[in-house]
Amino acid sequence: MEIKKSMKEQTFGYGSRRAIIWVLTINLLFCITSIAFSKEGRYKPRFSIKLTYGTNRYSWGDINKCLESFNNNELFEYVRSYFPELISGEIIKLDNFASDWEAELRIDIIRRFALSLAISETIIRKNESSLTYIDRHLIGDQISTYTYKPEVKVSTPVRLGIYYTLPFSSKININFNAGIGYYSAKVSEYRKLERIYPSGNSEWVSRHWETNPKGVFGFHGGIGLEYSLIKNFALVVEVQRRYAKIKNLNGIMRGEAKYSEGIYLEWKGALYFFNMWDLGIGTRYDDLEVWERPPDVSVRDLVDIRKAVLDLTGYSFRVGIRIRLF
Repeated sequence: MEIKKSMKEQTFGYGSRRAIIWVLTINLLFCITSIAFSKEGRYKPRFSIKLTYGTNRYSWGDINKCLESFNNNELFEYVRSYFPELISGEIIKLDNFASDWEAELRIDIIRRFALSLAISETIIRKNESSLTYIDRHLIGDQISTYTYKPEVKVSTPVRLGIYYTLPFSSKININFNAGIGYYSAKVSEYRKLERIYPSGNSEWVSRHWETNPKGVFGFHGGIGLEYSLIKNFALVVEVQRRYAKIKNLNGIMRGEAKYSEGIYLEWKGALYFFNMWDLGIGTRYDDLEVWERPPDVSVRDLVDIRKAVLDLTGYSFRVGIRIRLF
């Protein structure tokens, strides 16, 4: 009951923060516009809507680093090279690319300068993959199967920007843009280990952690090309670079194991990145877990412990249209 209450409070706080961001952004936009109009009384404001669709590349950060580290640890790389019959499958990273749409309201406040307010589609990236490793002994084979299900969700980014337009010809304009954006995201991972021993006995252990949604302000900048087909209608092509990293993620982790009887555990705290020694297969790799605080001592020989980072840094390429309203 305590956990459910906490999750409700966090959800309410998350929604309230997003509402405040929207209100402040819109107020800021109109305040700047009013100041510009008062100084440029002879210039008539021009409003337009831009609709674009394209590809975004995200770094994702520690979640992909850990998936790659497990899949390509020293033991698995050695076995793939010299005993490929003992390993099958692979653990796949989250796809760095995602396609989405964006809608933008643009206000030309003075000649060559404009302000913009844009929203983008929610991005969800997830997959499921598994790997089976056979540890061959004189008394028989120990078979370990690992299954991973990672997921990242980036909720409707909101961006405030400024444009500078450089006319290239009567129909072509080059646009330079920069600004800030509010990005909110959460990340989760389910992992299950199923093991069969030479004796024929089997066991499984699962772990599922997820973080609460958290927002961060990021920065972007880019360049675009605009070609006017008719007076109030233009084609747009643009490239943008984005910087945004979410740190100090908090969440919950649940663990379950099945031996002769079921075991269920639950933790709340911060998401940590670390490097560990896996006793079951005898190798090191990076991993992520939620802890109230890092353990002082562990049989896994934990090193390089730090709080995890969800990296939304990347770039986008978009094409679309801009319609001048009045």
